[in-house]
Amino acid sequence: MSVQSPELMEMIEQQLQRTLRPVNPNPAFVNRLQTRLTTPGPTLAITPSPSNLAFALALGLGAGLLILLLVRQFR
Repeated sequence: MSVQSPELMEMIEQQLQRTLRPVNPNPAFVNRLQTRLTTPGPTLAITPSPSNLAFALALGLGAGLLILLLVRQFR
């Protein structure tokens, strides 16, 4: 990285000021965004039910059986 002359930096800053427009956001939007970012949201509580547990167990056993069959097929 080279050292830039102050004149070059001044020229770049002036070009940026002419090119870029300042942003003036809606204060209501900014306040709502700040509130949503700083306050914790609702926490989802997932409670296992017997039917979900049975489905997960069956899915795991089925996947294990499929892997076992594929391994035996390619030996």
